[in-house]
Amino acid sequence: MEGRSIDGRRPIDQRKSLDSTYRKSIDRKMSKEYRRTSTDSPQHGHGGGSMQKRIFLLLTFNTLGVIYGDIGTSPLYVLKTVFPTQPSQEDIVGATSLICYIISLMVTIKYIIFVLRADNRGEGGVFALLGLLLGEDAKETIDIEDPRDRQISQDQPLKPVEKVEAEKTNGTDTESTLTDTEMDDLSITDEPSEKSTTQPPSTSSHTSTTDSSGAPVLKPHRDHYVHHHKKKRLWQKIAPIIVLLSASLVLADGVLTPAISVMSAIEGLEVANPAFSVAVVPITVVIVIILFLIQRFGTAKVGITFAPITLLWFFALAGFGINNIIQYPLIFKAFNPAEAILFLARSNSAALEVLGSVFLCITGLEAMYADLGHFGAAPIRASWLGVVYPALLLQYLGQGAHLYLNPSAHTDPFFLSLPSWAFWPMLVLSTFATVIASQAMITGCASTISQAVALGYFPPIKIIHTSKKVFGQIYVPIINYILGILTIVVIVGFGSSDGIAHAYGVTIALAELMTTVLLSLTMRYVWRLQIWKFIYYPIIFITIDGIFFIANLPKVPGGGYVSLIIATCFTLLLLCWTFGEKVLRRELKKSATMSISQIKQAIANSSETDSENSITQLNCIGVFVTNFKHR
Repeated sequence: MEGRSIDGRRPIDQRKSLDSTYRKSIDRKMSKEYRRTSTDSPQHGHGGGSMQKRIFLLLTFNTLGVIYGDIGTSPLYVLKTVFPTQPSQEDIVGATSLICYIISLMVTIKYIIFVLRADNRGEGGVFALLGLLLGEDAKETIDIEDPRDRQISQDQPLKPVEKVEAEKTNGTDTESTLTDTEMDDLSITDEPSEKSTTQPPSTSSHTSTTDSSGAPVLKPHRDHYVHHHKKKRLWQKIAPIIVLLSASLVLADGVLTPAISVMSAIEGLEVANPAFSVAVVPITVVIVIILFLIQRFGTAKVGITFAPITLLWFFALAGFGINNIIQYPLIFKAFNPAEAILFLARSNSAALEVLGSVFLCITGLEAMYADLGHFGAAPIRASWLGVVYPALLLQYLGQGAHLYLNPSAHTDPFFLSLPSWAFWPMLVLSTFATVIASQAMITGCASTISQAVALGYFPPIKIIHTSKKVFGQIYVPIINYILGILTIVVIVGFGSSDGIAHAYGVTIALAELMTTVLLSLTMRYVWRLQIWKFIYYPIIFITIDGIFFIANLPKVPGGGYVSLIIATCFTLLLLCWTFGEKVLRRELKKSATMSISQIKQAIANSSETDSENSITQLNCIGVFVTNFKHR
């Protein structure tokens, strides 16, 4: 029996080494098989690579119709919000420079390079980060500790909570007073005890010893005991709360995004004829209703329908931007970062207000991560770098060039910078584009809720998978209806895109700050990076996100409180369900669990047929199915 425990198994350290070697061997075999079948499978023959390219191009094309509609329609209202009064030419160049650098830093560097790497089995969003941080324990992260829970594993009779807390306070708690000798009794030993009896091999996580009367007693191994009572770190307790709040902020953003996007396009009618102003709200409401009704057809059909329109929209942005740049090529001096810094310096006390307005140029960027499961990181990166990013830069530079020559066009820089023949076509195209813009956050909200349900943070609701080929494309009816109703309320309540713009951005800025914190924790504790290799990321982006959050705080009294109220309601729902589910799981586990002493007592009373604790022994095999994870 040398080298093996009393139950016939290998010592723990040897078993762990063998298990690790076996898992690595299986992983290598599965990885080789995956690569072989993905490139040379009979299904694809020699055309497997071309099939993958076609799928990649299709997904890249569809991202335009689902993800980038929101950030792609921001040129409709950003500069109009930045300059409520006629600006100076220096301020126009400075504001254009600031917009270009914010887009480059927050989207191209933060999201494209860093955030999109943090996928959890292909899924994105804050709940994906939670799954990465906590792994299998993601469903059991918000602790509601009952001090009586540990007594079951210590083979003690249940005591009142007050008595257990008193023992803990007086320093007599069993867990805190275990000696090294007692801990050794919990582990597997190579040599059997003198009083032990020979037992058949067992697969349980307990060792077999004997008590003073010679009766066998089961005690947990050392590794089992330590794992069961392993304390969570502070960040492991805080992370779930941050995730729930961040998810609620994303849902609140999903209410404001359709409202401001669609209304900003419909308000182009006022430029053509001020008499159309009374029709803006009714037309916007009708379009939003249609938008939410077509969600049932699924991401793939919506994306393939919207993508050509969005692609045409980005080509139009780039084309008209170039047309305006030709009239004033010196606008390229906006690429000098000193122009942005000097612009903020000239703003003095209004600098925070300016930053809050400029922040609108990146609204919708969180959809890139939330919709990661629908398309994958590579198609999202390709469509941004190849189409969206150049088109946005050219359009903002073009608006800046037109404003430099015509500062009075600050009332609506987008439509007033268009040639006269292009006004009505672009009005129609912008209307379709803003409808598509709302799709990004609607899809992102559906993905967020789906992950919350999977992790047990949201009540089980109906989730429809709308694609047979692409995993992750879903439709959540109840969330779709809730967002639609709240969006209509916001549209009617504010009555204009300017009013919504002054309420827009608070939730997004706070959500961005939380995403940066969670990703920094992921870099340290999941990717196991040394601090010096990633410390620049939290330093740079927590600073930037914090500044943007502070800059958006003045919007709270002017309407920002609406988005915060919506986020608070979703947060309370998530927290109440999570705590209630935890309490219910704990109580069910208690009622379904017996300590070793209770089992021994029940066996001793098995002859007393009228006893409540009696056990009927059957000469057969029983299989018990439970949803409680064994530790």
